[in-house]
Amino acid sequence: MLNEAELDALMDKHGLDAPARAQVRGIRAADPSRLVVSGPQNVSCRYPSKKMGKVIQAESHTCELAAIVLWEHDERIYEFYDQCPPIGLKGKDKTGRNRGYNMTPDFFVIGEDYIGWVECKAQTWLESKAKKSTVYEKSQEIWRCVPGQEYAERYGLGFKVMVDAEINQIFFRNLNFLSDFFDTSCPSVEPEIATRIIDAFGGKAYVPLADLLKIGDSELTSGVYKLIADEKLYANLNSELLVDVQFVNIYRDRRTAESFQLARSELATARDGELIQSISIEAGRGFQWNGQPWNIVNVGGDKVAIKDEAGTIQTLSRGQILLLVKSGDVQGNLSEAFSPEYEIGKMIAEASNKDLQEADGRLKELERIRAGEKPRVCERTLRNWKAKMRASNELLGSTYVGLISKYQECGNRTRRISQAVQDIIQHVIQEFLLGESPKSKQSCYAIVCTLCDREGLIVPSRKTFGEEIKRTTSQHAQVSARYGAKAAYALSEIVHWKLDNAVPPHGDRAFEIAHIDHTQMDVQLIHSVYGTPMGKPWLTILMDAYTRMVLAYVISYEKPSYRSCMLVIRECIRRHNRVPANIVCDKGNEFFSQYWETLLASLHVTKKTRPTAKGRFGSVIERFFGKANVEVLHQLKGNNTPLQTPRVMSGSHDPRKKAVWTLDELTAEFNDYLENTYSRLTHPALGVSPKVAEETSLRNSGVRNVRILNWSPILALLCLPEVKGGDRRIVANRGIKLNRTYYFHPMLNVPSLANTRASVRYDPFDYGLIYAKVGKEWLPCSCPEAAQLKGRTEKEVRLLTYELRETQNSPAAERQNYILRGQQLLSDHKKEKILIQQKHDMEKKVADRRMGVIEMRPEDIGKVAIVFDTAFEIDEDDVETYGEFK
Repeated sequence: MLNEAELDALMDKHGLDAPARAQVRGIRAADPSRLVVSGPQNVSCRYPSKKMGKVIQAESHTCELAAIVLWEHDERIYEFYDQCPPIGLKGKDKTGRNRGYNMTPDFFVIGEDYIGWVECKAQTWLESKAKKSTVYEKSQEIWRCVPGQEYAERYGLGFKVMVDAEINQIFFRNLNFLSDFFDTSCPSVEPEIATRIIDAFGGKAYVPLADLLKIGDSELTSGVYKLIADEKLYANLNSELLVDVQFVNIYRDRRTAESFQLARSELATARDGELIQSISIEAGRGFQWNGQPWNIVNVGGDKVAIKDEAGTIQTLSRGQILLLVKSGDVQGNLSEAFSPEYEIGKMIAEASNKDLQEADGRLKELERIRAGEKPRVCERTLRNWKAKMRASNELLGSTYVGLISKYQECGNRTRRISQAVQDIIQHVIQEFLLGESPKSKQSCYAIVCTLCDREGLIVPSRKTFGEEIKRTTSQHAQVSARYGAKAAYALSEIVHWKLDNAVPPHGDRAFEIAHIDHTQMDVQLIHSVYGTPMGKPWLTILMDAYTRMVLAYVISYEKPSYRSCMLVIRECIRRHNRVPANIVCDKGNEFFSQYWETLLASLHVTKKTRPTAKGRFGSVIERFFGKANVEVLHQLKGNNTPLQTPRVMSGSHDPRKKAVWTLDELTAEFNDYLENTYSRLTHPALGVSPKVAEETSLRNSGVRNVRILNWSPILALLCLPEVKGGDRRIVANRGIKLNRTYYFHPMLNVPSLANTRASVRYDPFDYGLIYAKVGKEWLPCSCPEAAQLKGRTEKEVRLLTYELRETQNSPAAERQNYILRGQQLLSDHKKEKILIQQKHDMEKKVADRRMGVIEMRPEDIGKVAIVFDTAFEIDEDDVETYGEFK
């Protein structure tokens, strides 16, 4: 990036005034105005730029990402900023009305020759947009944004449109391939290796790259690419792909290459001259030039006069005509002189097997008659066959094609139903079959019958209506209207076209593009000690797209999160000491975590986000999940296949009861499958096994020392996730509590740290260790359980950690604990009620005794006579009588 003095000098060179300088400085100081997202068809990217020292966003990996990579390695481009602040544009629409709107340009570029905005667009998008808008237009074969240019000219800045079709895809792929060797941290080639490479030329001007790669190991291969990057060897990066090692030549220097290419161009010119002689350019021939009809009116020695429909006459040389034919601008009969061989081949190709068999039979019949045998057909038929043979012989020089029947051209092929009925059918299809509330085909046919009857038209048959639907409407459109785009995706067209020489979907080499995703494994596990059910584990995979090798995997009980992603990156570094240059992921929340993106940016990895619900963008890893299920998991005891149809499953076959595999054993089995089976199987898309593909690619692409990662404490901390919330409280004399366990370090005993909070990161592979940031230092804190893990292998520590965490954090186990505690509490509560009632009864008995109340026991009832005291006898005369209450 430029400092202030360099920036001022550059703006002085471009003659920018004060408002323009303020505009430039405002863009440099501003953050991106929005976050790019992947839509239905685009793959958004986050590119870690070393030139800019930050992550640059790209909304498309075909045009915008290519532009970023080109600028990253262009010495004349100093700075580039993505998603600049919006600018207000004004212009007129197709109807001539004034319009105003805001635009967020893709980039703002500061370079030696250009300062201004850049908008990156696809050629197809621009062509579609230009039909209904005046924002973009094509002038002199260059796409322009007129309102954008008018806005930029007010400040003396530029505004240009970069089109994907204009990017040299061969150069872009070569630049991408050599990017690691262009890096300033890439070491120079050792003199001994450089000497070996130069000696391999043996005095020749050039050597095929494949021959250079055969003389040594991958370190020498890296030396070849480094010498090319440093321009000590020369390769034509604009027209030859380095990945095509069998066809690309490496030259001693640029001058030798230019001389050799000049000789080749002269030879090509001579061949083109011969080609001109073979093209039939005759007076009277017609052709199409840029969609307009032209006719040849005169042919001279080297000049050809042509005339359009308006009568305008123009003269072209034969060389110009040849270039127009080769570029495809001229179409028609000019370059297609009449060829009998072509016509004969076309007639035979269009004939059915039955027609050819019939022609063979006719030819044999004629040969039989010539031999003197009696004809088996009438004389008129024989005359007809012979006449057709003579006609085809005069026209094409072949008698056989005259015997081929043309029954397929017979018959009346005009439509039987009227145009009015066709219009009604199309209206019903668009309005009712594909409309907002789609009806069934039977209901739509009923509507067609009603509308035709109302108009007095002949009602078409049900078969005709069905054929009209098939002829005009795709299955994709019908499913999309009824169930939505997600259901119709499986029926959508697979895009086979792409830009010429564009980067393949799976890259050019190993470790260029990798896919990451999660799935729940279809097998039930048990605890390694107690044998209790542990449920289904989760699998996180990082797969190389080019070789289909599994670079790293993690099996755990934890649901997918950013922690799983960081763990698989850590595992990839442990296995290979490197990470892929690009990682493709979906739109899961874990892939938008700040920790995940920070880790990728620190490792200089470009993150690509594929569209939602578009499985084909991640088909490589999705197919592996299905393959692993069928070949491994579904063959294990306790696999989850019966639970996929629970209504027909017997209780005795419940996989949760039949589970026998532990996490340790399953991990070992899965690793054995990857190492000894999957990696050695011939992959149908590769033609070789993933292991062979990886070895070949690494040998041909070099070591790439700049990508080698040595494990360090800083790198380890980057790969460790933070605890939920980010920090924890330091408890005096106890340490830091995490998952019901205290972790301690002697430095936490400092009195001033009591009740303060510290950032905490934990190791998902090691239960006995966490890291706490105190001041500027990360302290490793251990817990009492660490003693159980001491002396064990890394694999044992990891598996014990998974089981400890799953046991402590298991919702099912915690729920069962609450149930048992609740049962105990209910039992105690019932006993307390009984005790309280007994206590109340005892108190009542004591009070009754004091009052002289005789305690009656159940067994004494009927044995004791009841004695009444006569002194308390009531006389009837003493009772006062009252009248009726009214």
